[in-house]
Amino acid sequence: MLNKEINDALKRLMECALILLGIPVAFILDNIIFKFGWSLSDTMETTLIITAFAYAFYAGFTVFLSEKKDNAFEYLLSLPLPKVKILFLKVIPRLIILFILILPLILIWKFNPFSISGMFLIFTFFISLFLSFAVDSILLGLIGVVLLHSLISFHMKILNFLFWKNQVSTHGVNPLLIIISSFLVLFPLGLAFWLVIRQFDLKPIKLQLKPYYYIAIPAIIIELIFLVWFYRPYLNWFQNG
Repeated sequence: MLNKEINDALKRLMECALILLGIPVAFILDNIIFKFGWSLSDTMETTLIITAFAYAFYAGFTVFLSEKKDNAFEYLLSLPLPKVKILFLKVIPRLIILFILILPLILIWKFNPFSISGMFLIFTFFISLFLSFAVDSILLGLIGVVLLHSLISFHMKILNFLFWKNQVSTHGVNPLLIIISSFLVLFPLGLAFWLVIRQFDLKPIKLQLKPYYYIAIPAIIIELIFLVWFYRPYLNWFQNG
């Protein structure tokens, strides 16, 4: 099983690596048309970051893609392994490849994995993973990831206002602020995902998504209501023009 998951993770990497073909194109267009003044190094760094985000989403969202396409969940359930180990074997190769992908960014371009971009990269993988059971369409999954990242950003602004008094350190956003904000969004999703995994059987997937209906969706709705309540003075100001 591990070999299959490694091959699958590498396949996802190869598909996302097509973005890297855009490096010479972007560099030429910048010099001829856009005139941003990017060096080849800047172009490579930006393209690699985009590739890493694309892989983080795609690898997380497609963890169970082959099982969905081939109706092979029966095979997974027949393996003499605990469900936790099966999940571990599916997730770890993808995380390792994601780390290898961002390693040049860390070593060459001093990319900080604990910056907001670095941590959002990891959270992109886990948000995509947690959505992989509930959402079938890659487009809807991508929209979901963007919306949930936006929700995390709003949480960061509120927590920064309430507890950090809008102060930003010289090293960027406080990592604790990012972790707490992401936890508020990831925890209900992750809990719903884990409950589905733990209770999973051969019934159709759509009949096994109750944890999403009873935990994840209500939690996100409550968070959205809180955000609207918190920002209501600004909404009133906007309406009054």
